[in-house]
Amino acid sequence: MVDRIDERTIEALGWSSLGGRQGSEFLRRRALPRTPEKRPVVDVSSVFDFSEAPLPLAVEQSLAALVEEVERLRHEVDLSHHYENFLGEEADRHSILPVLNRRAWLRALGQLLVASEQSDFPGSALYLHVGGVERLRVTQGLGASDAALVHVAELMRKAFRQTDLIGYLDGSDFAVALALAEPDAAREKARAVAESLAKESFIWRGSRFLFTVGFGLADFQPGVSAEDLLGAADASRRASRACHLK
Repeated sequence: MVDRIDERTIEALGWSSLGGRQGSEFLRRRALPRTPEKRPVVDVSSVFDFSEAPLPLAVEQSLAALVEEVERLRHEVDLSHHYENFLGEEADRHSILPVLNRRAWLRALGQLLVASEQSDFPGSALYLHVGGVERLRVTQGLGASDAALVHVAELMRKAFRQTDLIGYLDGSDFAVALALAEPDAAREKARAVAESLAKESFIWRGSRFLFTVGFGLADFQPGVSAEDLLGAADASRRASRACHLK
């Protein structure tokens, strides 16, 4: 697996807008309107190319007001685009967990699959199920299960690379897109992370809980959709679990 990828590669693949590690304070600042920079006095003559003869004062004042109004409208349009992008990024994030939601993750995986087919780089989709969260919800309540999922998500963010896109699917299921990872390296990484998650106890109101972790992998293939690849990873997980039960 490639452990370090430069920023140019990240931008080329569109990863910088898919769920980078941006703190809430950073996002809050991005959402706030920015105060327009104080601009120098407009030279109307140079703007409208009236350099050969001086303009009457009233005409120059009217043109200056027009230029300032255009600048104000341009700033409002820029601000509107900025806020629209911010809302789009917020819609991609899960409301509680620091990862992408299912829709955003599938969209990101689809983009990776297209880039993989065009550039011929390897990758895998990981389907990861955390067993025991459902029982925790029944016995300890929704707050406990939500805190457990946050616990798992934070551990996953530390375990995977920044370029490995993590998504929450539903219930206690997560998915990870392992880009630029050879199949053997992806399986080794998935196995190590699953074992690590199973060993990390979750503490809730003084009690410790351990979870079982199952996973399945499906390698990037030309012409395969994101949904189909995720389904193949889930099928691999279920087949692996069936083998353990026998």
